[in-house]
Amino acid sequence: MSVTAQTLTCALTLTQIRDALSARPPQTDGRIAGWRSSEDASSNLNAQNGVPPTAAPQILPAEGFAPERLAARYYFWEQRKLNDGVSQGWFLDAVDVLISVHDNRYLVLWSSHNANLIDPAKGDAARSLTSLMITEDEVRPELSDDSPLRIIHDDIYLWLTSKADRREPLSGGVVVNTVQSLTTGENTSGRRVTTRRSGHLAGAVDLSRISFLTAVATESTLGPAVVTLGAPNDDGTFDQLTARIWRESQFKILTTPSHIRAGVYDNTQKRLHLVHAFAYRYIPLIISERLSDDDWTDARRGRLVIEEQIELARAFRDLAQANPLWPAYAAENGDEVFSTPAATEAPG
Repeated sequence: MSVTAQTLTCALTLTQIRDALSARPPQTDGRIAGWRSSEDASSNLNAQNGVPPTAAPQILPAEGFAPERLAARYYFWEQRKLNDGVSQGWFLDAVDVLISVHDNRYLVLWSSHNANLIDPAKGDAARSLTSLMITEDEVRPELSDDSPLRIIHDDIYLWLTSKADRREPLSGGVVVNTVQSLTTGENTSGRRVTTRRSGHLAGAVDLSRISFLTAVATESTLGPAVVTLGAPNDDGTFDQLTARIWRESQFKILTTPSHIRAGVYDNTQKRLHLVHAFAYRYIPLIISERLSDDDWTDARRGRLVIEEQIELARAFRDLAQANPLWPAYAAENGDEVFSTPAATEAPG
């Protein structure tokens, strides 16, 4: 499940938002999109000519990581090709949303990265949401991508990798187990850009992996990445929670590698637990810990880059010297191939 976070500013209470959405249900006649409950029972999702359920959006009480929140689902119909590959039919689809109070505004969590649905300016679901919140005095709501889950630090993946490599826990005993499947972008003339030569580091990355050393040493753009956290339980065991995290207020939960020891969860409950955990607890924790890490200074980060550059140079020197052609090459070019050239004295 992919999740995108946004910030909603409006004059309505959570109850008023629920009532506004409930007053705009989807209509089968004419296939007019609208709002209903996010319950999966009788949802008829992905059914041809599917009929949405009748249950209205509801406010869920605070529990575990999650605050009190409004749960709703935006239903719409879209055309798709049928099995014959030629004919088309209308199929029922939807996007879920969770809305909760955050610093006198609202945190909005969409179960989608699809800009055609949730773009604040032109997304169908986003525009439907805000259009229902105009008050009698015509105060217009504002939906923004600048959410509390946006990570402003561009070195966050290096910081997380350093935490995992050094086994330094976050607050509450939470540990960064691994950083995996890291995307890297090359540094071109000092500009960090993603190009066709950008890379993807499969598997776990750490401060000893040559491909990661290369990315750090060249100060390439890092991220997104799959992050696995270990969260301690009262009995001394750890839950393992995994998600792919973007800096731009987005994450994708990964249920298969995630293991939750307390309670019995079906797949739907497990997905929802992970969404709550990352959105309301662990991504805010990562943001807060990075922001307050006084030891992670520019000097320390710069020193780490230098260390990785040196380690990378050593690694490639060892590879070169292990090459069967090295003895002949060294004999031809001198034994001090890797020595630093002496500085040329400027003419007086």
